[in-house]
Amino acid sequence: TGFRGEELARISVWDLIKDDDVSTVKEHYFKVASHAGSAVIIQHRIKKADGSLIWVENAIANHLENKSIQAIVMNFKDVTSRVNHEQEMGDFLGIASHELKTPLTSLKAYTQVLEMRLKAENNTTTIQLVSKMDKQINRIIGMIFDLLDVTKLQSGIMYLKKETFQLNDLVSEVAESLSS
Repeated sequence: TGFRGEELARISVWDLIKDDDVSTVKEHYFKVASHAGSAVIIQHRIKKADGSLIWVENAIANHLENKSIQAIVMNFKDVTSRVNHEQEMGDFLGIASHELKTPLTSLKAYTQVLEMRLKAENNTTTIQLVSKMDKQINRIIGMIFDLLDVTKLQSGIMYLKKETFQLNDLVSEVAESLSS
């Protein structure tokens, strides 16, 4: 952090924590403090001596019942590079997913127009090929949405959507796509 030992001895740990994060850290701290033997690991920012911020992984453990310790211990580990890397990866996945979706949407529209024209001409063999192509485009679009879901999951805004489906239909669909 850039603080000397004697400086840290005069500073409250709460003064080191970024103002926006103090209430969350205190909430976890007091929850651990009220349950003997409990522990939690959280990420938050702390202020360095020069005023800059770093991300830390803070392990808070209740050792009050341990006769040799009798304290609440907070152990900080600098994880700034990991947090920055995760943010960069999330940004990249978000941008890549968006950039991939745009041309695929156009391709999907062209495929649907082509399929309608072939149906008007009653060209069944080519309709089947275009239909398979459309399904593969849907698979790629699904993968892109999965990438977007990963970024949502990492940022904590992912919601689980449960739905029932026919397993036989899924097996048939997979078998058909593998046979093409």
